[in-house]
Amino acid sequence: MTMIAAMAMSFSPFHRRGRPREGEEPQPRIPPAPADSSSDPLGELVVGEVEAFLTGRLVEHLLATGRPVPAWAALNRLAHGALEDVIELAQPGDEVMAGRDRREAGWQRGQRALAAHLVASTATPGDVVDVQWEVLVPLELWLIERSRSETITSRRILEIAVETLVAYQRDE
Repeated sequence: MTMIAAMAMSFSPFHRRGRPREGEEPQPRIPPAPADSSSDPLGELVVGEVEAFLTGRLVEHLLATGRPVPAWAALNRLAHGALEDVIELAQPGDEVMAGRDRREAGWQRGQRALAAHLVASTATPGDVVDVQWEVLVPLELWLIERSRSETITSRRILEIAVETLVAYQRDE
């Protein structure tokens, strides 16, 4: 069975319901769209989470909705955040500047350090975007998959990210 066939089997609209009668056009079975987004709170939640993931705001979204934050999410802002967000993240936070860096969680300090490394080790803004797409997004996806079968701390996630960035830059 091909991968496409296996994927099609998992989606009910693609299941064959029998052959259409001769001369009859096959009709796709598509569920009706909700009248408005308020009629589908689960769909709204999923859309919000996907949007947050793709814009690098997953941690904030999960915290705002009272959901647990997986360790791999420490990479989300770096992998998907806009260039301005990554540069801002690379700057010391108010707590660090005021000498009260204990207020910031360890993973946040690590995230800032990784962002600072990324910004300092790239020559142009385009290079930052290249590293996001070529290194950080694939790494994030790999860590998501790996964390399904293994517990990985946010500290280890950030260590792996630094190791991967250093190896990528060395190979360039």
